[in-house]
Amino acid sequence: MTSYLLLFQLIHFSAALIDSPSQYLSEFGVITLIVGPEWHMYNLELTTLTDEIMVFGRECVGRKCLAGRDIVGFYDGPTYDRSGPHKYQPGLESYRFSNVPLKISSLKFEGNVMVFTPNPKEQLDSHFLEQNTFNIVDGYFPMRFGGLHVFDSMFKANQSLGRFVTFVPSSPTSASSGLHVGHLPDDLCDTFKPLVIADQFIGEVEFDVGLMTNATVRHGGDEKVFNVFLQFGPWYSFSEAFAKWFFGDLAFKNIPQDDFYKIPEEMKIKITGLNITIPTTSLFKLTNKVYNVMYKKQKEADIGLSQRAIRDKCIRIDKIPKVWMWGLSQRL
Repeated sequence: MTSYLLLFQLIHFSAALIDSPSQYLSEFGVITLIVGPEWHMYNLELTTLTDEIMVFGRECVGRKCLAGRDIVGFYDGPTYDRSGPHKYQPGLESYRFSNVPLKISSLKFEGNVMVFTPNPKEQLDSHFLEQNTFNIVDGYFPMRFGGLHVFDSMFKANQSLGRFVTFVPSSPTSASSGLHVGHLPDDLCDTFKPLVIADQFIGEVEFDVGLMTNATVRHGGDEKVFNVFLQFGPWYSFSEAFAKWFFGDLAFKNIPQDDFYKIPEEMKIKITGLNITIPTTSLFKLTNKVYNVMYKKQKEADIGLSQRAIRDKCIRIDKIPKVWMWGLSQRL
C-alpha cells in the first residue's frame, strides 16, 4: 500500500492568474495543515480534504503529480478493501480503497481514498485531464466542504480534538497562514460572525455538497431570497426555475456572442458577513463566438465564492452532530 501515493485535490496556480488565493496558499500551491494546540505542522500539496478526490490542478499532471510526497500515512496494515484498476482516462488508472486506516501525526481515522497510477502503455493526455477534471476560473478559491469528509472520521476517532477547521490567511502584519484543525490561537482571527448551517444537495450530486444559507440575490433589477449553495470553486448549479428567472429564455441555450449583452452584467448575493458580486461572464465560457453555460441545473443555486469577496477573511467550519456550520471573521 505504501507504494501508492494518496492524492487529495492537488492545485498548482499559474503566476498569470489574477487574484489567485496567495493569502492561503504559497506560490507553489502548498497549504500548511496545523493540527491541535501542539501545532503539528505539515505542508500539503492539496487544497481539499475529502474522502475521495479525482481532481488535478492545471500544472499538476501525470508523473509530476504522482511523484509528490505521501503526506497522509497509512497504518495497521492491509485492512482496507480495494477495487481496480479502473481506467480514469487514457494513460491514467485509478484504484479505490475503502475503510483505509489513515494517520496524520497522532491522529488516526478511516477514510475512502482514490489513488492514481500512470499506465506506461498509453500516452497521458494532459489537456484532457485539465479540461475534464477541474476547470480553474481566475479569481476563485478552489475549496469544497461537505459530502464525505475526512474530518468527519478524524473527529470521531479523536474525541479530544476540537470539532472545527479554520482557514487563516496571511495578513500585512503576519505571513502565517494555513489550515488549523481542532485549535485556533486567539491572536489570528476576530470574533466570528454567527455561524450558518451547511446543508446537502439531494440526489445524484450529494457528494458535491456546498454551503447553504438564506441569501438575498439581486440580478438585474430583481431581488429575491434563495437558498444558495456556496462552493469554493468554479461550478454553478441552478434549479430550472432559478435559471429561468435569472436568464429568461437564454437560460438553457448556448448564447451567440452578439446576444450576450441581453444578460445583466453581474449577480449580487448578500449573506451574513459579506456581499458577493459575480460577473455573469464567469457563468459562461466563450468558445468560437458562442457562450456555453458552465452551470448545472440542480435543486438550488451553487455558486463559486470569489477570492476577492473573502480577502482578509478567516473561514471557520464547525462540525456539530450531523451538520456542518460555517462563518467568517476578519484576519487580525
